[in-house]
Amino acid sequence: MVRVAGGSFNMGRHISRYSHCCGARNPVHWVLLRGFEIRKLEVTHELWEVEKGNLPSRFAGCARCPVDRVSRGDLWQFLSAFRNTIGRAIVPEETDLFHILHTTRAMRRLKPDPVPDALIRRILEAGVSAANGSNRQNWRFLIVKDEKIKRQVQIFYKRAFDEVVGPRYFTSEPPPGVTQEKYMRQHAAVAYLTDHFHEAPVWIVACLDEGAEQPGRMSGASIYPAVQNMLLAARALGLGTTLTTRHLRHEEEAEAALGLPPGVHSYAILPIGYPMGNFGPVKRGPLDDIVYEDQWGKPYSGLRS
Repeated sequence: MVRVAGGSFNMGRHISRYSHCCGARNPVHWVLLRGFEIRKLEVTHELWEVEKGNLPSRFAGCARCPVDRVSRGDLWQFLSAFRNTIGRAIVPEETDLFHILHTTRAMRRLKPDPVPDALIRRILEAGVSAANGSNRQNWRFLIVKDEKIKRQVQIFYKRAFDEVVGPRYFTSEPPPGVTQEKYMRQHAAVAYLTDHFHEAPVWIVACLDEGAEQPGRMSGASIYPAVQNMLLAARALGLGTTLTTRHLRHEEEAEAALGLPPGVHSYAILPIGYPMGNFGPVKRGPLDDIVYEDQWGKPYSGLRS
C-alpha cells in the first residue's frame, strides 16, 4: 500500500496564453486534493464470479487463480459492480494493522443482506493462520446459514439473556473506560442482537474436535487465537461481527441444535453481516491499572516513558 499525501495546486489554462485556441474553457482554478491510498488487489476467479459469473480463461476451474482474457467493457462493469456492492468491504478505507486492532469493536446490529462466500473464505483463512497448541489444528468451523437451525439455537441464546445477561447489565457498574450512557447503549445493542440473532446471514461456530479428551483451561489456546484472527479479518473486510459465547450457558441443548457430534465442542459463535453502524475506537481502561512488573501490584515502569 502506498499513501499519497494531500495537497493543493492550480489546475486549468491561463486564458491569456491559450485564448487563440481554447478560449475561456477550463480557466485556472485552485484544487484541494485529500490524501489517499493506492493498493494492489488481486482479482481472482472467486471474486470475479461474485459479480460477473463465469468467464473464459485459461485458468478455468481454479478459484484462486488470476482473471485473464477479459474485455475492457467487462472490466469496467466488474469494477462498477464491485465498488457498489462489496468493493468497500474488500478494500476498506484503512487497512493498517494497528488501526484495525483499535477499531475492532463488537458490531451487534447487522444487516440481513447476504455475505459472499468469497469473503467468508478469507475470514476462515485468517482464522487457520493463528497459533494453536502443538500445531494440532484440531479446530473445526461450522458455517450456519439455515435460519431454522439459527432459530433453534436462538431459543437458548435468549434464555441465557433473560436469566443472566440482561439482569447483569442493569445491576453492574460500567466497565473501565466506558460511561454509563455508553454502557446502556451497549446493553441496547446486546438486546438487539438477542432478538435478531437468527437474522445474521452467516454464523461461524468455532469448535474443537477433542475426541475423548475433557476440555480444560488449556483448550481455549487452540481456538481463541483463530477467533481473534477472524474478528480482525472481518473488520478488515468491512464486515461486522462479535465474539459471543452465551449459548454455552445451555451448552448441551445449543450444541444438539447445531448438530455437533460427540467429542466436538463449540467455543464461540461469530454472527457475521454488513454492519448497520460504523466502526470506531474501542473503549478500555488505562494500562496503569492492569499491568505489573516482576511482582503483582508493582507498577510497570515501562509505562512512564
